[in-house]
Amino acid sequence: MTTLRFAQPSDAEELSNIYKRYVIDSFVSFETTPPTVDQFAERIEHIQQQFPWLVIEDNERCLGYAYASPHRSRAAYQWSTEVSVYLDDDIHRQGVGTRLYNELFRLLQIQGYVNAYAGITIPNPKSLGFHNKLGFEEVGIYKQVGYKAGRWCDVVWLSRSLQAPPTPPSSPIPLPSLLACMPHQHVQDIVDDDTFLHRFERQEISLTCWDHRAHVRVAWKYIQQEASLERAYTRMRDGIYALLDHNGISQDKYNETVTRGYLILIAKAVGEKTQSWCRFYKDNPSLFDRTSPPLLAYYTKEELLSDEARQSWIQPSKRDFGDIDW
Repeated sequence: MTTLRFAQPSDAEELSNIYKRYVIDSFVSFETTPPTVDQFAERIEHIQQQFPWLVIEDNERCLGYAYASPHRSRAAYQWSTEVSVYLDDDIHRQGVGTRLYNELFRLLQIQGYVNAYAGITIPNPKSLGFHNKLGFEEVGIYKQVGYKAGRWCDVVWLSRSLQAPPTPPSSPIPLPSLLACMPHQHVQDIVDDDTFLHRFERQEISLTCWDHRAHVRVAWKYIQQEASLERAYTRMRDGIYALLDHNGISQDKYNETVTRGYLILIAKAVGEKTQSWCRFYKDNPSLFDRTSPPLLAYYTKEELLSDEARQSWIQPSKRDFGDIDW
């Protein structure tokens, strides 16, 4: 069974062996000397400070990898990225490259990238056909742009739109920030907000992923969708009940006061702003502080853990939430 995951520096030896053939035996890469294992490990670490680097493996054998990198260094180019995919000799035309690229594009969309570019040394009809099937279109050809192995080489540049360009755009989210604001650090669990909410409402979120961040993310999404906190709360409560029932967990684990209280705090933090989930997560660290939960500024710990708080809404004893329109 194949597994798609993020690359680790420990993959460097196996991945560099895949890449080595493209350096020595082809014009695909314009490098002329294969990088060492240590150099390759450094590349993986450097790239993933901002971009995804994905590996697909079968029985712990790496079949190929794909990653993104900056298109240009100047600030106005930051929403565009270059993408590359490299496969082991034995697994071409088995859908591995398509799967790698599709997952890479999905993650880049969530990060906020708008365009993907790929450069292909020509002639290379197989690579051109592969990229065309995935939605790339030719932009132009750099004539005799590289010299390797006694030959001047042309490179065709291809472009693929990742999403409609927003105006004004927010800076793309670095990969570490994206991983930090998601419930689980696996490729398949990094999803856009609508997909995440769809999974929640269909009870498809595993209990290992249903942590405090996931609770806040659902509440944040409902607050944006609904005209009143009451409607957002009703959907939140009903969804949590359904998730508990689906997993055979008693509904007395639900806490009415905690749910309503956090919904109020999240609504106050949202205000009139339109933000991505990751931006909201980054801008409101107190909402995710489990050592000093923000509700303790309004309630005592004993009140929040009481049976009364679980079963019904109780007013705060320490300070008022302020004017809240339910």
